[in-house]
Amino acid sequence: MGGTNVVSGLSSGIDWRDILDQLRAVEYKRVELIQDRRKTYTDRLSAWQTINTKLLAFKTAAGTLNTAAGFNIYTTALSSNTATAAEDILSVTTNTDAVPGSYQIRVNSLAAAHKLSSYSYTSDTTALNLSGALLVNGKTVTVSATDTLTSLRDKINAVNTGDDPSQVTASIVHYGTTDHRLILTSDEEGAAGITLANGGAADLVGSLGLRDERGVTGDRANTSGGVAITSATLIRNIDGYTTYQNNDRIFLTGTSTSGAAVNTTFTIRNSTTVQELLTAIQTAYGQVTARVTSDGRLQVVDNEIGDTQLVVIATPEKPALRFDADNNFGAISSIRTATVQAGADASFTLDGVAVTRSSNTVDDLIDGLTLNLKKAASDTTVTLTVGRDYEGIKEAISGFVTAYNDVMNAINAQMTYNSDSGTTGGPLFGDSTLRAIKNDLVDLVIDRVSGVDADFSTLGLIGINIGNDSTLSIDDEKLQESLENNFYDVRRLFATDWSATNGALSYGYHTTDTKAGTYTINITGVSPVTGYFVNPGDATGNGEYLTGISGDAKGLMIRYSGTATGSVGTFTLTYGIAELMDRALYHVTDSVDGTISNKTETIQDQIENIDESIQRLEDRIEQKLARLEQQFIAMETALSTLQSQSSWLSSQLDSAANGWR
Repeated sequence: MGGTNVVSGLSSGIDWRDILDQLRAVEYKRVELIQDRRKTYTDRLSAWQTINTKLLAFKTAAGTLNTAAGFNIYTTALSSNTATAAEDILSVTTNTDAVPGSYQIRVNSLAAAHKLSSYSYTSDTTALNLSGALLVNGKTVTVSATDTLTSLRDKINAVNTGDDPSQVTASIVHYGTTDHRLILTSDEEGAAGITLANGGAADLVGSLGLRDERGVTGDRANTSGGVAITSATLIRNIDGYTTYQNNDRIFLTGTSTSGAAVNTTFTIRNSTTVQELLTAIQTAYGQVTARVTSDGRLQVVDNEIGDTQLVVIATPEKPALRFDADNNFGAISSIRTATVQAGADASFTLDGVAVTRSSNTVDDLIDGLTLNLKKAASDTTVTLTVGRDYEGIKEAISGFVTAYNDVMNAINAQMTYNSDSGTTGGPLFGDSTLRAIKNDLVDLVIDRVSGVDADFSTLGLIGINIGNDSTLSIDDEKLQESLENNFYDVRRLFATDWSATNGALSYGYHTTDTKAGTYTINITGVSPVTGYFVNPGDATGNGEYLTGISGDAKGLMIRYSGTATGSVGTFTLTYGIAELMDRALYHVTDSVDGTISNKTETIQDQIENIDESIQRLEDRIEQKLARLEQQFIAMETALSTLQSQSSWLSSQLDSAANGWR
């Protein structure tokens, strides 16, 4: 309502808005009491969330020690018997399958990836004018006449993709502005290298220069007008051939690539070019390519792989014309190497035994070890020593102890009581659930672990002691001694372990439903395995694996590699402290149905109920104050009306009185 009549006390002289404010303060005291109760619950919620975070961290720390893999960590040391540093020759990585030991290694040669280079091309964007099919490690690359070096590269790389790649990568190297070459590199090291073949009649491998070339070359570098001859040069214009006459002859003799005798006469006329002579040579000598070198010599490439029969003798009728000093181009030899780097296997010795591998990364020689060969040094013996990483294991155990102590300290802080001041340590003081969690954890660290050697069945027996405040401390010397002298006993104290009376039985995995204990294994069939566990437990089979689906064995998977059926032996599963902790903490910290989850959900429900109560109370208070405000406004309005009427009446009476005078 607007106007001067809503101004507090304007007509009544009573500051009723101040009265309302004081009433509001009094009424909201009840809200504050409820808010104090809400804070109690939010403090408890926050405390539980803090405890849960520390428990989850402890669960993670326990998880690093609840399997044998957490203890199967190793250190490696390399030493050399020469001035060459062992680390320059090889490096080593380990996994959980390794075992302590010592090895002598001598690296004779490294594995290398096969690399090929094409001919040199003046441009990588000019059409190659080649067509056909090129097989790259068995993958077909279709080549068109319009393909350039660049597009051919892309086509080759396109077949090096997917689930079955060619394992060959193509690139282009620009050695100069007019020297561009296609480079093929095997993605894998090894002598197997790259296999190239023609997928049709066209010799694309040879045409691209991707094959090592053998053949014969004339020793006479001819010129025409002082410039090296080309295939387009007229033969009669070759420098020195001053005795040329029409119909001069060149006698082609020798042996073709098939071993047949060659006896052909080539006739020179006024318009005869060197190319025509090259064509005649190709016709006469079988699987060959004839060309002119950049310095003007005739060259005949033998395209028949492994051939040694080619003999090229070109005898001009006139002595003034010569392509070779004695006309015989000589024995077959290498005239161009397409191989930039030959594929090669690594060669080394392990404890005196010769070994070859197709890669410099060797992970199939010594169980649990990967050798990375870096340098050949045949005169140097590297000694590799593999030992258990006790410091790494102690670090993991220390992490377990620290995380446990963090939990204990957080719980203890909640449960302390100061008798002098009468104050409690935290909002969870006296909480029975928190006390039960603490008691369960303490029981686990002090109880003996079933199935473990009695001399190593508690943490205290290996140097991990519990104090009056339930926290743990480590005797490093005793723990070190236990690890060095009784490693497997310490591992069993912490981790899940298993044993079987039949070598055909082995461990797969288990779940939180699986109980520790000894099970008799009954096999009812093989291929696939079928059967059941006796303590008891139905099971389902898959291949060689049998998995429990009921009873104590629920979730337990074992492998059976035998052929016998019936009762084939017993399988014993034991749980160490880390595994027991992990299982206990799972039930406490599970986000769906864990102890703390249920506890915090209840508290959150209580907070929501309080919030609703506060809202309802605030609504009632505000409604009450709003009604009072309307009543005060109505009073002000009525008083204002009365005052106006009184003033009018007074003015009327004054006027009447004045009229009688």
